[in-house]
Amino acid sequence: MAQLDLTALPFDSQASRLTLANIIKVITPLANLRVLVLAQLGMSGSLAYLTQTGPDAFPNLATLDVSGNPGVTGPLPDELALLTNLRVLDVSGCGVSGTLPASFVALQQLQELRAVNCSGLTGPLPVEWG
Repeated sequence: MAQLDLTALPFDSQASRLTLANIIKVITPLANLRVLVLAQLGMSGSLAYLTQTGPDAFPNLATLDVSGNPGVTGPLPDELALLTNLRVLDVSGCGVSGTLPASFVALQQLQELRAVNCSGLTGPLPVEWG
C-alpha cells in the first residue's frame, strides 16, 4: 500500500476519542506507505507516536498530513527527522507548539512544511534550509 487516506471515514470525533497513538498502532508497520493523510479526523495526541514504533515503521513516507486536528498537540518531535524521505509535512490547524527541532536539518527531502494557524509554533527555520 502506497497511500492511506482516512479523511473520508465517518468518525464522530466526540464519540470515538480517536487518538494518533491508536491509529499508528493499527497501521504499522507499512513499509511501502508513501502518503499518510489523517486530516480533520478530530484526533488527539502527540506526533511523537509516529516514530515510537521505530524509524523502520514508515521508511518510505513522503507525505504526512495531520492538518485540521487541533487535539494533536505538543512540540514537533526530534524523531520526525528519522523520516528521511519526508517531502511534505502538514500540521496546519493542529495544536503543535514550540520551535522547529534542530534535527529537522536532516530532512533534506522536505519541500513543504505547512503550519497554517499554528500560533504555538515559533522560532526561525533552520539556516541550512536556505
